[in-house]
Amino acid sequence: MSYTIKSDQIYFNHKLQPGVLAVDGASIKNVISDDASVSGELIDLTGYRVLPGLIDTHMHGGNGFDTMDCKEESIDGMCDYLASVGVTTFYPTTVTSSLERTKNAVKTVADCKDRGVKGAKIGGIFLEGPYINKKMKGAHPEEFIVDINLEHLKEVLEAARGNVRTIAIAPEKQGAIEAIEYLTKQGVTVAIGHSDATYEETQAAIKAGARACIHIYNAMRPLHHREPGILGAALTTDGFAAEMICDGIHVNPRSMEIVTRCKHPEDVILITDCMCAGGMPDGKYYLGELITIVNNGVARTEEGALAGSTLKLINGVKNAVQLVGVPFETAILYATENPARQLGILSKTGSLEKGKAADIIAIDDNYNVVFTMIDGKVIHDKR
Repeated sequence: MSYTIKSDQIYFNHKLQPGVLAVDGASIKNVISDDASVSGELIDLTGYRVLPGLIDTHMHGGNGFDTMDCKEESIDGMCDYLASVGVTTFYPTTVTSSLERTKNAVKTVADCKDRGVKGAKIGGIFLEGPYINKKMKGAHPEEFIVDINLEHLKEVLEAARGNVRTIAIAPEKQGAIEAIEYLTKQGVTVAIGHSDATYEETQAAIKAGARACIHIYNAMRPLHHREPGILGAALTTDGFAAEMICDGIHVNPRSMEIVTRCKHPEDVILITDCMCAGGMPDGKYYLGELITIVNNGVARTEEGALAGSTLKLINGVKNAVQLVGVPFETAILYATENPARQLGILSKTGSLEKGKAADIIAIDDNYNVVFTMIDGKVIHDKR
């Protein structure tokens, strides 16, 4: 199927400008400044901002579904929900659990990816835990946190059939550096998180191949003038990406501003860390084995610890603009090009360019997603 998508606000070359997108099959055929010589069904999105599809690299679930359900229907439900809120590629994220349940979860994701899904595409798997620090466990159940063991790790990787793209590791744990070097050679991105690492331990992990920290500020020691920790290393190391939950709850907007001022724009990645209550009413839910209580959209464990979020990624972009003061054109990078670059898929998606996947969304002035196209197929249209 061929389409001509027309708008007065297409995000191209890092700015909004009038023009048209020519879509042929699953790909963008061209991006041009007028509608001459363009054929196919016209989709007129004038008045809406036309953007690359969003990429969520760290999310556990949504619309009542969770990666740790270990059910294909749950993954399908997540794909469906995410497409409706503007996410075109995502990385289903595990939470610390037993080895068997973790293997079942990643196998289920791999099965869904292999057979194909409707809605948001599965980019791969993010393994969050169990190789983390109990002191910084957050909402991860302590009884399943384990020491780093390459045989244990290889079992999970084998169950995932090559689909694990990111693993969170606490670099202060024994065996961490060896594991980081091994994973990097396997093409897996290592992210530092749920860790009490010092600045020096963090830099050692970066030297070994670690490329990012997960949800900056959260589940790590605070910045201290005599021990900067992960936070200090993340803020001062170019090329080291910082995930950020931009909901105004996990991190104060002024603290987020520090990140956006210290980091190169290419090194900031917006995530949701969304759990199954995303898109659902307040109530009792589960994050893996843990009971979570959602009140006013804020998810916490029964002990009061934050347990992921209910954030939509497009609202993270909105908050970056309205709460933090980031220019719109930069905030979009945080949720499209940057995660695509981090996970090695920028040649395929993440921006509106000739030859890339036709992963396209449109939003209104209130950041409501009104249109989603994935691989050239219209998935969601609420105009």
